[in-house]
Amino acid sequence: MGQLSPWALQQSSFKKQLFLKLGEFKNLEYANALHSTSKGEEMDIRAFGLHSPVINIPLGVVESKSIEGASQIIRQKYNIHTEAFIVLFLSRLHYKKQPEVVIEMISDLKEKFNIHAIMAGSGDAAYEEKLKALAEYHRATNRITFAGFV
Repeated sequence: MGQLSPWALQQSSFKKQLFLKLGEFKNLEYANALHSTSKGEEMDIRAFGLHSPVINIPLGVVESKSIEGASQIIRQKYNIHTEAFIVLFLSRLHYKKQPEVVIEMISDLKEKFNIHAIMAGSGDAAYEEKLKALAEYHRATNRITFAGFV
């Protein structure tokens, strides 16, 4: 799940280095197999220096059923113009995911295009407030909906 990516290893790095030196590296190195969910994760495992076999099993996603009139339902729920192009940001609101880029993009395009972003996700309350303040700073609050966890 990305825990051996360079970014993840930098978070609380002292604790992680200590944990690895106290025996976790040996557990990983001598495991019968390690599970990765993508080729990128497998590459991170190898770059980390582990030689255990890796089994790449993607996360299972069940295709959802189509909902009749979903576009109209979403537009009504979030008060989005019927002709607006909708950009969906569906993720945890965390600086690693760079939701600021979506806000800045909407700001750059709002004068030229009928565009609206739905930020579907939640995160640290202070960070969410920072994102809302950024949308306000860019005068894009009428073009960005913070839907919360969906």
